[in-house]
Amino acid sequence: MEKKAKTHKFFDKNPVAGAVLLAIYGMFLVQVIVFFVDKAIPVEDVNNLIGAVVASLVVLLIHKCWFRPEFEGNLRGGRPAEGFGMLRIFVVFWVISLIVQVFFSDFELGLPTLSTVSVSVAAGFTEETAFRGLPLSMLMRKFAKGNRIYAALIITSVVFGLIHGLNVFVGANIGRTGIQMIGAGFMGLLLGAIYLRSGNLWPVIVIHTAHDIIAMLDVSNITDKGVIVGQTTWHTYFDLGLCVAMGIVGLYLVRKAKRAEIDEIWSRKWMIAEDGYGEQT
Repeated sequence: MEKKAKTHKFFDKNPVAGAVLLAIYGMFLVQVIVFFVDKAIPVEDVNNLIGAVVASLVVLLIHKCWFRPEFEGNLRGGRPAEGFGMLRIFVVFWVISLIVQVFFSDFELGLPTLSTVSVSVAAGFTEETAFRGLPLSMLMRKFAKGNRIYAALIITSVVFGLIHGLNVFVGANIGRTGIQMIGAGFMGLLLGAIYLRSGNLWPVIVIHTAHDIIAMLDVSNITDKGVIVGQTTWHTYFDLGLCVAMGIVGLYLVRKAKRAEIDEIWSRKWMIAEDGYGEQT
């Protein structure tokens, strides 16, 4: 294992910088692969969907092989059933948000289309790969004990929120984008917490995808490509409040009472021995 330890020396000594770089690397590599898939499959919407799924799976496989044989991988092991069970938290969010939109605001409801589903699935795979699967799993290689779990969760959530600022370059409303960045950061706390509690990326991919599909039912404010073009209203701040509440729930999910359970899951995922990290037992 000595050679492998040297390979990962940078990440061991600079876990925070390593997490940020992994997120950037993940998004960059995903986009490169998507570009070539788009060229190979000249069918709009379908190529984006296939490209995003293929790219995400390839990047996750590279990540697993990179840390082989220490890392179990993002898409296997853990407790995925527990992660899917936490879907009920989002159901509460969606019900409250939709009720307020339909009955108390100027809301135009539209049915899901191939484009909105494609964009949502693509975001679910690519964003969870880049902002949970790669950086958060790497941080848990070193931060799996004590309050450092909070640090791992907050670091990846901040990066996740900030990346949404790029939406202004594709036509998104500047004010709504700023609020989206904050909301996404808090939502990242909950998605990250579910990943930490389940040790499996499938639940957060599915939940993220479902969340985006439902969000894009608001055809009066969001285009079928997922760009927020509507103006800032009181409902925008209401949804932001819901996101903050969801972030608080995420922090609660990794509370001290759950640390032993989380440690046990991630010790298995990283094959952590009694005398250190990344050592096969």
